[in-house]
Amino acid sequence: MQQPKRLSNHQAITEEMDAYLKAYMETKRFMGSVLVANGDEVILNRGYGMANLEHNIPNTPQTKFRLGSITKQFTATAILQLQEAKLLDINKSISTYLQNS
Repeated sequence: MQQPKRLSNHQAITEEMDAYLKAYMETKRFMGSVLVANGDEVILNRGYGMANLEHNIPNTPQTKFRLGSITKQFTATAILQLQEAKLLDINKSISTYLQNS
C-alpha cells in the first residue's frame, strides 16, 4: 500500500488558506488578490473571484485595485509615526525630503 504524500508545513498552510479563501469566494463574500509571506518566502500569491464581472476577467496576483480614499488614514498614520521617530518634521516643506531631478 502506497503511503499518502506528506506535505511540508508551508504546503499544508498554503492549502488550508487557499481552501478558506475559495470557500469565501464561492459564497461571494470575498474577491481579490492575496499575498502571504513569511520573511522573504512567499507562501500564497493568488487571485480569487473576478476583477471585472462585466467582462469576465478573473483576479490574479497582478490585478491592480483602485484604493480610493481608504489609504489616506494609513498614509497620515505613517507620516505621524515618522515624525514621532524624528525621521521627518511635518512643519518642513516636502522639498526637504525629495531629491532634485
